Amino acid sequence: MRHWIGNDKNRRSHHGVVLLSENTLKIRLDWRIRDASPALIVGEFDLDLNYLLTNEYVRHDRGKTGAIRLRFYHGLDDKIYIQKNLKSPAYFVGDFPSF
Repeated sequence: MRHWIGNDKNRRSHHGVVLLSENTLKIRLDWRIRDASPALIVGEFDLDLNYLLTNEYVRHDRGKTGAIRLRFYHGLDDKIYIQKNLKSPAYFVGDFPSF
């Protein structure tokens, strides 16, 4: 299982390259508002990478054959989405926890 920590400091997004051959990708996503904030768990997911690619939530990575760019985005509505860019469809994955 991968473990990613998103941070609003980076345009409210966190992304990386993953191989399509990893379908289904198991990932835990935590998120923080800024570097000094505690990372709060958003969730653990089993992502179907081919589904995300077919439905245009992710894109092929330009530098690596057989790979995609997986981007999580913290929306202004405090929901976390998978979305290749702000103009593309967004796939809801969880709420940003607020305490």
